[in-house]
Amino acid sequence: AALLAALLAALLCLPSLRGPLVFDDVPAVASNADALGLRTWWQLLRNDFWGRPLAAEDSHKSYRPLTVATLRLNVLAHGVACPTGFHLVNTALHALVTASVSLAAQALRRYGGPTHAEGVATAPSGAWAAALVAGATFAAHPVHAEAAGGIVGRAELLAALLALACVACYCGAARQMSRQGPRGHVGELAWVLLAVLLAAAAALCKEQGATAIGVAIVADAALERAKAQGATSRRRQMPKWLPGALRRASAASVATAALIVARVRLVPGGGRPRVFSAEDNPMAFADELSTRAMSYAHVWARNAWLLLCPSRLAADWGAAGPANQEKLLIRTALDWRNLASATVLTALAVLTVVAIRSPRRHELASAYL
Repeated sequence: AALLAALLAALLCLPSLRGPLVFDDVPAVASNADALGLRTWWQLLRNDFWGRPLAAEDSHKSYRPLTVATLRLNVLAHGVACPTGFHLVNTALHALVTASVSLAAQALRRYGGPTHAEGVATAPSGAWAAALVAGATFAAHPVHAEAAGGIVGRAELLAALLALACVACYCGAARQMSRQGPRGHVGELAWVLLAVLLAAAAALCKEQGATAIGVAIVADAALERAKAQGATSRRRQMPKWLPGALRRASAASVATAALIVARVRLVPGGGRPRVFSAEDNPMAFADELSTRAMSYAHVWARNAWLLLCPSRLAADWGAAGPANQEKLLIRTALDWRNLASATVLTALAVLTVVAIRSPRRHELASAYL
């Protein structure tokens, strides 16, 4: 299933192979001295994604050295005049991410299956189909066209691949304990530390990759709870899965905090936030707290609608202009867009409650994740 989904992802990306450098591809590659190899590798570690020093006031503060390093390797291999090489790498990465999503869906479906007395989940008959549907949907979803087709989208592709690997390793720590018992503490810690390093690597590809370790902690707790609930018929008991989940979460939190401190102290200008303007983010500069809250809540609704009905997409969401961005602000509670926000948030809350309280919560938890 994962192989079929990956092949589908690669086939759908074939039209992009002949595409030139467009939009942000030009400043990120053709005008970036770090990507062109005009600076040393050490300087690459001190600059932002666009080649400006992080300590400079006009720096974008987007620190993605691993992504820039892969772009630089592309330039060394075939130069800037051949964009096909960049697109080939993006296509391969999109296929790998799709295969990872498919494998993750299959693993989650296994957690929804019956559990033996020794705590080992069996694979239900629908695991292969679930993996194929999840992988094919991910491969063909239009919202991924920007990441797969645009060269700068490599940041998202690399971050997604490493984030999925982080979650897999973190959840593997629990399996280590279930197999080896008390003797598995060393192996459990090793898996957790590896997951933290993968999350750090994802963050060095794109900043949102840092959230992978948080997703891994929540997924681990939910899956272990689901597995425990599926293995017993008793309603009230001491949650045996909780100490292990807390132990892993504590180790991951300490390791992540250490990496954050190292990042701030070792990278010049790494602890200084970017100074945004009202044109960059009008929601953050709104005078009223209610305006900011309602506007940010509607972002959830807009993104949810893009997942369900991606009929209107943009190659550059930041190019809408100040006038159009001002229209995104919700200044009154009577604005009809608040209804969409409330619907999405209510649906998420209902799904969460159902997944927790349902008699089949061990299956719903895996589907929800």
